[in-house]
Amino acid sequence: MVGRTGFGVLGACLVVVGCGGSSSSGTGQPGPGAGRGSGGAQATEDSGIRVARGAATIQVSAGANACPQAGEPLSAPPGPAGAPGAVADALTCNLSSSTCDPQAYLVEDGSDGAAVACTVSGGGGSYDVSVALVSSPRMSFRASGTVTMVPDGVSGMGTLQLSQSGANLPGSALLGTCQVDIKPNLGHIEPGSIWARFACDRFADPNAAGGESCTAAGAFFFTDCER
Repeated sequence: MVGRTGFGVLGACLVVVGCGGSSSSGTGQPGPGAGRGSGGAQATEDSGIRVARGAATIQVSAGANACPQAGEPLSAPPGPAGAPGAVADALTCNLSSSTCDPQAYLVEDGSDGAAVACTVSGGGGSYDVSVALVSSPRMSFRASGTVTMVPDGVSGMGTLQLSQSGANLPGSALLGTCQVDIKPNLGHIEPGSIWARFACDRFADPNAAGGESCTAAGAFFFTDCER
């Protein structure tokens, strides 16, 4: 298929991952939300053009010391009016529940002012991931790194360099080296697709004077990515 993104070639220090919308998974499980994609996504597949889609949620919290950027969870896209936690709930749901649909709020590159770009390549024991989602001015989310599958073949772990900026963060973006986790019913990875959770023990503004202590946690889903 022909790939199309709003970013061109991604830089080496981007943060986060993407997932494909196929009905089979590189983890041996059905693809999360398989058969529940939007009509627009189906039209895209029918036309033979792959357009990246994604969603992300993150919450910055205070660690041992103060964290000026700590606050409510921030998601892109923002989700429906009156339901500020809807995107976060979808991205952290468990597929053992019949109501779980982690693809429910994925936004397509070029839709509603969003820019989505992602690559998930490799297979078998290791995947290289590079993802980006900009939903200006609310949020910019970027990640890159490697996810390694564990011997059970359905779980994966890895380290991603992650950055986030947006309306809730005055000044520079926050940066961190974060652990990514993929488990059965809670995540998914295959070429062109990823759904995962992450946690950052230190998530900080590199230009800060010092003394700040922030942590972060969240989840993301990217699909129809370059492979």
